[in-house]
Amino acid sequence: MRYYTHVAGGIMAGMLVSAHIPPADFLNVAVSAACALLPDVDTTDSFAGRRIKPVSFVAGLTGHRKIFHSLWPVFLILLFLPGPLKYYAAAGYFSHLLLDAMTPGSVPWLWPLPYRWGLRLIPTGSMIEKLIVLPVLVIGIAKLIIPAGIPFVH
Repeated sequence: MRYYTHVAGGIMAGMLVSAHIPPADFLNVAVSAACALLPDVDTTDSFAGRRIKPVSFVAGLTGHRKIFHSLWPVFLILLFLPGPLKYYAAAGYFSHLLLDAMTPGSVPWLWPLPYRWGLRLIPTGSMIEKLIVLPVLVIGIAKLIIPAGIPFVH
């Protein structure tokens, strides 16, 4: 998936977490959206990789869609980040994995095991992503914001 789809997925994940884990504010949802970009730090061609090139170069030594596209970083986030922030960060990161599992490349959920599981239905950057997946995420975000009375905007 493209970076903008991952950002939308991260926002939606953050909104879903905010319904259950306070505080439901803009900062926590923004953390979720930012963390939705982190798995692609393993390639210098990605949105995140172009912005933090030294980290991207080192992360890329393992290869794209390897350890950074597995559940290990999600577990580390939950283990080491403090307070409610960890749930927002983990949800954003996990949303990236779920979205990439829909692409032909899928994800190695249990890396270093070589198996990749996913639906493999939606090519990255395809019209399906642009005309179906992204709008569904945006509509989902709107449906979460409107009934909640926009709890994170003051």
